[in-house]
Amino acid sequence: MPLTVTPVQFAIVSERALIKRINRKLATGTDAYSVRVLRKTRGESPVECGVTMNYYVLWCFTNTLESIIENIEAYGRGLGVLHDWEKLAE
Repeated sequence: MPLTVTPVQFAIVSERALIKRINRKLATGTDAYSVRVLRKTRGESPVECGVTMNYYVLWCFTNTLESIIENIEAYGRGLGVLHDWEKLAE
């Protein structure tokens, strides 16, 4: 009996939906000190220290840049808000 391979199907998640999921995950702090928010840069992508910056995490307590996100899909997977059967829309 030949082996048949079924095609892998993905659920498509929009960029806006993924940003909202990440922001809900980052805002789950017990106090105002731990609240962080993901933001998208406006206009052309600025270059800071040779790194293209499309997204960044802002620490709301001090209003400082916490980290620069190059790949939002990998960041969402790392936080656990994007599952294996989901992928970011192109």
